[in-house]
Amino acid sequence: IRPSHEKTLLILSEIPQKIIAMADFLIKEKKYLAVRAQLYSAVSEYQQEGLFDELEKVTAKLTEVLITLLKQQVKEEKRFFAKQTYDEIENLWATYNVKKSNVDAQLEKLIKLFLDNLDFGNATILTNKLNSLSVKKKLTKLSSKVEDENKELIKKEIEENIEKGVEILNGFIKKELEIFTEINTLIIQEANLLIENNDYPKAANLVKTQADFFKRIAREDIQNQMLKKNLDILLIGKIFNQFFKVYEELSKKTKKEYLKNKLAIIIEKLNEIVKERD
Repeated sequence: IRPSHEKTLLILSEIPQKIIAMADFLIKEKKYLAVRAQLYSAVSEYQQEGLFDELEKVTAKLTEVLITLLKQQVKEEKRFFAKQTYDEIENLWATYNVKKSNVDAQLEKLIKLFLDNLDFGNATILTNKLNSLSVKKKLTKLSSKVEDENKELIKKEIEENIEKGVEILNGFIKKELEIFTEINTLIIQEANLLIENNDYPKAANLVKTQADFFKRIAREDIQNQMLKKNLDILLIGKIFNQFFKVYEELSKKTKKEYLKNKLAIIIEKLNEIVKERD
């Protein structure tokens, strides 16, 4: 028997502390990506149900987790992962009622990492995000110094980049794809653990949250991959009220491919539901 909508809301309103306690435990275990995914799932659920007091608590904890993750990634010199994490923090500040924290210390280290790799584009973007005017001036000065010291090298690199433009672009796309693949693999592993415990709704929400992230950054190709995984979970769990909504989010081409490949199992699962009701 499914609980009433009112009872569901009551249950949801009572569990933020448990979610936060779980997050604290995972942080101690240094499972930052796992806790990030769990909290994004909770944010999606509370937003959907309009439980804004609870949403505020969970988004505050998510921001705290992302700042911890940012510190760890900067320490490990994973500058592109750290840049993505900062973008997520900034998105939370802009979207939800979350108190802004001063992360200048981490941004300064991250900017220096980009300058060490002569990545002036990302360094400039992040410099403009700093709160401290004095730190901003210091890093702008450092950026000019690094650029002057490497003027000939930069000129040579520009010439090589023009000659090998397509090769470099493909290399960037490959690297970006590797990063996304690594993140998606972790998300799918977490979802598979939930599936083993027959928690299909939570597994589906976890994957859907990641698909929504790729929609926000206009990566339709990877979004479609995660949406297909989401549909597979909903299909196995026979959650058709969400299945058809998610299906509509696929690109036109992917819709046809998915329907062609999964039509038999869709019919099979629908028949199972009919038999269960009879």
